[in-house]
This record gives sequence, structure tokens and C-alpha cells, in this order.
Amino acid sequence: MTTGPDTLLPVALDPALPSADLVALVAEAHAFVQRAKADKTRTTYRTAWRRYQSWCGEHGIDPLSPDPRQLVLFVTELARALKTASIRTYLSGVAHHLRQEGVPVDLQHKAIVEVLAGVARTKGIRPTKVAPLLPEVMRPVLAALPASPLGARDASLLLTGLHGALRRSEISALDLADVEIQSRGVLVTLRRSKTDQAGRGAVVPLVAAREAAVCPRAALLRWLELRGDDPGPLYVQATRIGDLRDGLHRLSDRAVARIVQSALTRAGRDATGYAGHSLRRGLATAAAQKQHTLAAIMKQTRHKSADMALSYVADVELWTSVSDGLFD
Repeated sequence: MTTGPDTLLPVALDPALPSADLVALVAEAHAFVQRAKADKTRTTYRTAWRRYQSWCGEHGIDPLSPDPRQLVLFVTELARALKTASIRTYLSGVAHHLRQEGVPVDLQHKAIVEVLAGVARTKGIRPTKVAPLLPEVMRPVLAALPASPLGARDASLLLTGLHGALRRSEISALDLADVEIQSRGVLVTLRRSKTDQAGRGAVVPLVAAREAAVCPRAALLRWLELRGDDPGPLYVQATRIGDLRDGLHRLSDRAVARIVQSALTRAGRDATGYAGHSLRRGLATAAAQKQHTLAAIMKQTRHKSADMALSYVADVELWTSVSDGLFD
């Protein structure tokens, strides 16, 4: 008998729960369980589970079998098309669903560990880095934006993302209430992020620039004049001709990536290799070029790991070598 996630909690029809209040608490508890993982993670895990179910169906295998050899074969199938990191994510998604069904899963089983190690050695594990959107590239990109509500939105979005070293998901999630305009710049409140799923929050300063064309504060003020002061998402959808859509419809995180790429293309730049993450990487790279300390960079990027922060500035640090000027 399959158990499913309901068995992890009391059920509403349990005679041990006679009061309406306890029944309501059960419903709330289920809602909290569903929110235990970020929306993007849940979506990825559902995709992984559907793919696993489909693969099992094609081969006449029970998807709820606890046999680790089954997962080994699934990993091998995934390795034909996916990168190592994606395979690990899919495997975690499958394991998550199996555990919710009451099926014991040991991802540290020797066979699973060894096949993953073999895949990593064969395919490599170095992630593909997106190109940093640096200030010297951002200037012509901003200058090429159209004189329309869409152009004002994109200018603010790009400068907020760059100065704040924001992830595309963080940009998409911003509400009007999350920005506080002050004389020295803008304070951006991130209520939840990739490394803060518990929602403790963080406040990120965007220091005003001397030049209005590249100032996040000035760009935000221009955008808010057009957006208005209705509560809701900060960056909203626009029509193809550049007008705002009726109502405040939030941009998706994928839309943030498209805005970066289309802005580069409009400026006559090759957008290959650029993505939403280019804004975050651009700040880290530019700061490293200006020889800011790693601690200062991590303060703005909110990295918890120095190793991860170093990976953002590795191309700059690559040429910082004790061999430089050895014979000077």
C-alpha cells in the first residue's frame, strides 16, 4: 500500500481530531509541508518525478520499488543528455517523491555513489558560467533602450539587478513595498532568496551614482512615475509596443533573463552567454577589478561561502599571481 505525504501528518477524518479547530490545523500543517521547499525546487522535483515515472513505464518497472539498481539505471539514462548537476537535482527530486510515498531511499548507496562519480568524471562537473554584464557594457545598453514605459522599466530593472547583485528570481519577486528611496540611494528588502528559504530577509543598499544615466535611484524614480504607487509587483509586464499592461502582472524570472538578452541585442551586442545571472556576476566581477576585498564583495552578493564567491571573480583573480613582475 502506498502511503503518500498525508501519512506524515494527522488526517482530518481521524477520530482523535474531534474539533473543527484541529481539522483546520491539519489543513494548515499540510500547507506548511507544501511550502517547505521553494516554488522552483518543487517544480523541478515534479518534473523529475514525471520523467522517472515515464521511464519506469517504458521499461515495465515499478516506480515505487526501493531497489537502488533502478536508480542507477535511471541516472545512466539521464547521463545521455543532462549535465552532472542536473542529474543530481533530478535524483534528489525522485528521492523526495519516493520518501513522501513511504519508500526508503539511500542516495549514499555504494552503487548510486559510484555511478554518479563515474558520470562526473566522464562529463565533468565544471558549471557553465554566464557572462558578466559589466559597467562598460551596461552604458551603451542603457543608452539604446527605448523612450517608453518599457524602456524605463528595463533601465530600472537592469540597474537594480547590477548594483544589488541580485538573482533573477530576487528581481522578479520584488514588490513596491520592498524598495525604500533615500537621499543616498535605495534600500532593497529581499524577503526570501535562494540561500534564505526561511525568509529571514536581507536589506541590500543601492548607492546612488553621480551620473543619472547609470544611477539606480534615478532610474527607479523614473520607473515609479510611470508605474504608479499601487501595491504589488515592482517590475510588471508590458505590451510588445512598450505600454504597460492593464493591472500589475509580475514579471517571471525567465522574463528577467529575456530582458537582459534583448537589451544587449538592441544595443548591437552579441547576447550569447548572457542571462539573468549576468547582472549579479557583473557586480562581483567589476568589484574584483576595482580590487575590493572578497569580504566586501560577499557583503553585497550575500554569499555564504567564500569558495562560491571566489568562483564569481575567478577570471579576475586568475591573473593575480606571484609570478607577475617576477623579473622586474
